[in-house]
Amino acid sequence: MTSVPLQVYYKLIVDWSSADDQTRRAAEEQIEKLLDLTHGQIDVFVQALCELLCHPQRTAAEHRQRIAILLRTRILTPSPLKTDEPYFCRLHPSTQTKLLEVLLAQIGSDPDVNTRNCITDCVCQLTAHTLGIASLRALYETSNFMQCIVALYQKSAAAASGNDNSGTLSVTNCINALQIFGYLCLNCADADLVIQHKSLILKELEHSFKQHSNVKVRIAALEAIQLAISACASAGDLIKFVPSITAAAHFLSETLNAETSRVAVRQQQSPDYVADDTDFQHSLFILEIVVSICASAPRLFADCAPPYKYKSPLLEFCTVLIQIAATTTAQYPSKVRIMALEFFLTLAENDSSLARKKRVIPQSVLTLCMDYFL
Repeated sequence: MTSVPLQVYYKLIVDWSSADDQTRRAAEEQIEKLLDLTHGQIDVFVQALCELLCHPQRTAAEHRQRIAILLRTRILTPSPLKTDEPYFCRLHPSTQTKLLEVLLAQIGSDPDVNTRNCITDCVCQLTAHTLGIASLRALYETSNFMQCIVALYQKSAAAASGNDNSGTLSVTNCINALQIFGYLCLNCADADLVIQHKSLILKELEHSFKQHSNVKVRIAALEAIQLAISACASAGDLIKFVPSITAAAHFLSETLNAETSRVAVRQQQSPDYVADDTDFQHSLFILEIVVSICASAPRLFADCAPPYKYKSPLLEFCTVLIQIAATTTAQYPSKVRIMALEFFLTLAENDSSLARKKRVIPQSVLTLCMDYFL
């Protein structure tokens, strides 16, 4: 590949990760030279990074993460010389192929969870800026990109079996695949590859959200659905998500009840125990996602016009969220009650006609405000 030993590049990454400012700055300067397109060394450097990334036995997890961060921030983002394309588009085709193959291989096989997450960020960034480029279509097709991501999800969907380590890695794979699905819908909706597989992607998102037993996976699926909703161009496409939003209300109710029960047990064991945000972490994640949906697509909470016969999920959410006000305030931390209020305020702010038609929205705001201040 190159006359420069691979260990030289590895030492460069190690120095770039150093806590010593002088050592790190010297490494940064050398990396900048290697990335400078006019020096003609970028392909050799990226090939070396690929070799280091795909050999966990030779490259420490910390440094594999740094390599993934370097690839994401400098190779897979738009370059300053050509703002509409990342450096990836200026690489030799063989380097492009190598990089994509390594990312797709390591996203599901690296032994370190954090490294897999960093590689997922790389894939999301790469597809956001290059999947729609006609000259790269053949690259994605020959690398079986979509088939690899679907396989990553499907092999991990039944994830939490086996020993603790394998279960954790499988859940990570499932969450990362769902994240990629969501960002494909958000950033690449017009790309031919996404159009061809959109129905499959949405089917997998819905299946994972409604039927997976792992709470973290279901939250990841809901977040991916939220990204897909943000990319909807027509009312017809948007309305199809109403059943998922109704299911989100039930999911929120289940999660709130489960986390409330755990807090009650802790309070029985220690009467002075005071619940905080960490006790309701999953509920807060769900609330934040639902509030984002309120901001981008408030019409999902309105009554459906013919020919659609879906029931508005608004009352489902009202039932769940008003329970927060009806329960002893000491049971829920401040952020949970604020997010419940934020749900109704965001709906009213983004669709004032809905707030006027649905009196339950201002009534709920008043109830939650009284609970918060009294």
